Amino acid sequence: MILISNADTYLGHSLTSHLAADPHTRSQLRILCQDDTQCKNFKKQGIDVRKNDYINPHHLSLAMRNVTHLVLVIGNHVDRVNHARNLCRVASRSGVDSILLLSHVGALCPNLTSSLMDYALVEDEIYNIDCAWTILRLDWIQQYFHFWATFTERHGAFPLPMDAATEFCPIDIQDVCECVSALLLDDTATEILETLDDQHVGQVYTLTGAQMLDGKQLMQSLIDVTHYSAFRYTHIRPMDLQYYLQFLQKDILFDARLKKDRSRIIGDDFTSHAYRLTITKAPSRSDLQIQDFLDYFDWVARTSSSIDVPHVCLLTGKPPRSLDAFFLENANAFKPRG
Repeated sequence: MILISNADTYLGHSLTSHLAADPHTRSQLRILCQDDTQCKNFKKQGIDVRKNDYINPHHLSLAMRNVTHLVLVIGNHVDRVNHARNLCRVASRSGVDSILLLSHVGALCPNLTSSLMDYALVEDEIYNIDCAWTILRLDWIQQYFHFWATFTERHGAFPLPMDAATEFCPIDIQDVCECVSALLLDDTATEILETLDDQHVGQVYTLTGAQMLDGKQLMQSLIDVTHYSAFRYTHIRPMDLQYYLQFLQKDILFDARLKKDRSRIIGDDFTSHAYRLTITKAPSRSDLQIQDFLDYFDWVARTSSSIDVPHVCLLTGKPPRSLDAFFLENANAFKPRG
C-alpha cells in the first residue's frame, strides 16, 4: 500500500489523482489530510482517506498499517517540519519499507531565515532514517501559474518579483507525478513495487523542466498562444505579489474560476489528468505557500540556482513538458479581457 501525506495540498492532490488513474492501484492508496473537504472525490472513488493529526503518534501509527511506501509531501502548515519529522519517525518504527520525499530545489538555499530551509530540515531527517529513501527536489511547478491567470486577464501583464533577464526552469506537474510513478510502480504502472529499486535508494534527484527561460521568453510564449501582442512582463516588488496572492480568494474572477475547477474535481474519474488544469484552493494568508513562492523567486534571482537537470528523462525515459505546452493548453485562461 502507498500512503500519501498532505493530499489536501495541490501537490498531494495531483499525486493521488495521477496514481489513482489505474483502478487496481487506486485500491492500494491511502491518503492523509487535515481538510477532508478537499478529498471528497477521493473517498467517493474508493480511496482510503484519513483526516489526520500529524502530531498524534497513535493516529499516525494507525495510518501506517500495511503501508509499503510513504510518499512524504511537505505541507504549507507553519508546523510542517515537525509534522514531517513525526511521519518519518513513525514510518520507521512501523516497518514502512521506503520513504519518497517530495522536497524543493530551494533546500539548497543558504539563507537560514528563508521558508525554503524547512525542506532542508526535513531532508536532514530523511538522511538519518532507518529505512530506504529517495528524495525528489522539485523546481517551480508550472501549474502554480494558474494563480496568475486572473491578473493577466485583467491587466494584460505577467508580474514576477524577478528581473526579466533572470532564468529559471519550471517543471510540469504531470512530469513530477510520472517520476513518482516510475519509482513506485512496475513497468505497467499497475502493480506497486514491494521495494524501491536499489539504484534509487539513497539518491537525490532534481526535477526541472525542459529548458531554462527568462521573463522575455515567458512573455513571447504567452503572446504566441493568446495572439495578444501587447502582453508585457512586469517586474514587481515581492510585497506587491504577496498582496495579490493573499487577497486572490476575494477576487470575483478567481472565485468563478475556482468554482468551475471544483466542479470538475468532483466528477473527476482520474483518467484525463484533470489535475493539470485545476486549482484546488486559493493561497491562504495563514500558511507558508505564498512565502515559499516569494523566497523561491528571491533565491533564484540572487543565485541563478534554477538550472535544467536531466533527471526527469532519467526516471521516466521521456523529456519533460515545456512551459510553451502549458500555456498552449491553458491559453483561454490567460487571455486578457476586452
